[in-house]
Amino acid sequence: FYGMKLSNGECVESYVTKLFGHSLGVFASTNCYFAEADKVCKFCSIKANQGRPNDACKRVNIYMLLEAIEIALECDKEIDDIFISGGVINKDFDRNFLWYSGIAKAVKEKLISMDKNTEVTLNTYPPCDLDLIECLRDSNIAVMLSLETVDTQLREKICPGKSVLFASHGVDNLFKRFVDVVGKGRVLAFVIEGIEDEEEILRGVSKYGAMGVSVVVHVLHVDPG
Repeated sequence: FYGMKLSNGECVESYVTKLFGHSLGVFASTNCYFAEADKVCKFCSIKANQGRPNDACKRVNIYMLLEAIEIALECDKEIDDIFISGGVINKDFDRNFLWYSGIAKAVKEKLISMDKNTEVTLNTYPPCDLDLIECLRDSNIAVMLSLETVDTQLREKICPGKSVLFASHGVDNLFKRFVDVVGKGRVLAFVIEGIEDEEEILRGVSKYGAMGVSVVVHVLHVDPG
């Protein structure tokens, strides 16, 4: 589907890209409040990529996104998951959560209309008002929270902006709320191997696994900038 055109003349890959395995990636916003507020995560690529060739839309138009997904799924029958992520759009974290959740639900509705049972996974920053999580109940959408580290103090050092809300809510409480809404095995904790020692990650795998949370481990790779 790369190089194919949408009805507005843009390329499909401006909205969706082939991700790991059989996943389709949607990076819904290429800007992030934490980067703009100089509270960026130490390994974040958003600020380092500012000014590069504009081959991805800065913030997705939902109608064009749904069109792009339809074209991609028609071209690639092996895609079994749509992974939605992106930068935090502004300092109103409730609005940010509802915006991303709205995208995920619209994508899920599109898949149902296409008679597809493709999984939708939403990688989102949590809201301030945890009652907003209820908007995902019965949506059949999986949720990922990017903790980056299991260790709280290390997270505060690595992610000076993002760690604040995790700390104020309490990670355990956050996971309990999300598991209650979307179900056991459908909440993911994203951590990065290479920032903290192996024993700490294994402790997190055991602890969060007992709560019904799956820990996803990616390997740290350092890029220019």
